[in-house]
Amino acid sequence: MFMDTLEQMKEQLRLLQDKLDRQTLVSERMLRSVVSHKVNALNRQAVQIALVGLLGMPYCIWAFGMLNLSVLFRVVTVVFLALAVGYTWFSHRGLGSSAIANASLRQVGRRVARMKLLYARWLRFSLPFLGVWLSWFTLEILQQMEYSMEYRVGILCGGAVGGLIGGFCGWLSYRRTQRLARAILDEIKGLDMIETDPA
Repeated sequence: MFMDTLEQMKEQLRLLQDKLDRQTLVSERMLRSVVSHKVNALNRQAVQIALVGLLGMPYCIWAFGMLNLSVLFRVVTVVFLALAVGYTWFSHRGLGSSAIANASLRQVGRRVARMKLLYARWLRFSLPFLGVWLSWFTLEILQQMEYSMEYRVGILCGGAVGGLIGGFCGWLSYRRTQRLARAILDEIKGLDMIETDPA
């Protein structure tokens, strides 16, 4: 009698363990699906940033050439845009669809945390650079004596408006990327699978 009861309890424990294992598997699959969707959104954002940089290179060469700005200024501008595109690709390395599918959630979390940190570091570099670049652009325009002062001021006003719009769009893009990365890390951290380093 006692042995039968013990066997029944063991069987019930096995069934309970199987049920818990199935629920854990379903939870992990759901979490992986949510994480994959958000990582894909991050990658789409990165592609948009890279496209703007790639299209900006020939446009800047043409537009600044039309304005007779110095070759050095044009080269520095194109190099900065090329660096931005390369850095974006480097930041998202290991976050492609196939890489995510073959990685554990812990690995995905680490890669997203790395990307989030790299974006924050780029911001710390790019903001001072853009301040210097804008000052240089202003100086280059003001030195174009073949243009009237009204024309030069008009170019600077147009550049200021474009810079404000571009800066605002860039800030929104940065905030969205950081917010998505934080959401992914929070999802994974909820299962106590990784520890995140706030960047």
